[in-house]
Amino acid sequence: MRGIRRVRWVSLVAVVMVSACTGGRPDPTATTAPVTVSSSSVSTSATRPASATTSAGGTSTTTGPSATGVPPEAQVDTADGAVAFVKFALVQVNRAYRTMAPDLLDSVFSPECPGCQALKVDVAKRATMKHSASSDLWSGRSFVPEKWDAGNAEISLLIDQSKVDFIDELGRRVDSVEAKSKGIYVTLRFNSGWRIVRWQGVQQ
Repeated sequence: MRGIRRVRWVSLVAVVMVSACTGGRPDPTATTAPVTVSSSSVSTSATRPASATTSAGGTSTTTGPSATGVPPEAQVDTADGAVAFVKFALVQVNRAYRTMAPDLLDSVFSPECPGCQALKVDVAKRATMKHSASSDLWSGRSFVPEKWDAGNAEISLLIDQSKVDFIDELGRRVDSVEAKSKGIYVTLRFNSGWRIVRWQGVQQ
């Protein structure tokens, strides 16, 4: 892998980003997540080589629109493709919390990612109680490809979390999460598509 810059690890497992302001239970973990991600808010540090998956002519190969909704630009084995996939992951996390649909996260998280699965469990618990987020939780401020080679990528990102209420079926506030920012380091693997295999906090 080609290294771009170093980061300091905080832990090897997902870090809980938010604590509930009411109800006394943990909120969306820093293990994953979607919110609105605007392309203007993203910074990348380098242009990466073409996809590791190539045709006989040496051009990068892509698939058509994914059945899981993964955009075409997030389906290529390049550093830019990995960044696009992480942005899509944020969108899926936001959707999962707003629609009480934990299975949406299966399109972006590997089952072997403990932090990712912890986030899915949190969404599932809230869905059981029919508690949904009233608006998007997370937005990506920056996405930097730290390492990339064929089939592997590591992305550091800065996430801004909004103060968001969780509401029940009648629209009543039952819980909330605090506003904060967090640095996250994501490891991805490409096998007919990207999957996040590790999501962890880093010291700023």
